[in-house]
Amino acid sequence: MQVNQLLVRWSVHERLEKEAIETIELSADNIVWIRYNKEIRINNRLFDVKSITCENDSCIVTGIYDDKEDEIINKIHTNETGKQSKDLSSLSQLVSLIFLPCVCQSSTLQNHKPNIPKKYINKTPAIISEYYAVITPPPKHFLHFS
Repeated sequence: MQVNQLLVRWSVHERLEKEAIETIELSADNIVWIRYNKEIRINNRLFDVKSITCENDSCIVTGIYDDKEDEIINKIHTNETGKQSKDLSSLSQLVSLIFLPCVCQSSTLQNHKPNIPKKYINKTPAIISEYYAVITPPPKHFLHFS
């Protein structure tokens, strides 16, 4: 898209020579330069400047409206806005995927029952009941019963 915009800008000089030139009178305060001495914005349209003369508070600008470049800029803006909304959507999906495992893990930890072989259940009932009541990391030192 930006390459197209450059091509349109390069063809401006030829168009200024061949097409019908318009003359517009503006107050100096209303001139918004897009590219100094080359392009201004008038009523939300780009205007390629061939010449400009200012006296007192008013300026007489000659040139042509550049509707092709307007169209290209609008397409670029639309693509970037669509891309930003797509990027935001992707970002929100990524964030939800990052936090989803945390939520799932915390809910499964609360309902987790240890998988202890039956041969050890009769020997350590106090330890098992404490294990069910408190969710903590495993102890650093293990108790061994002989």
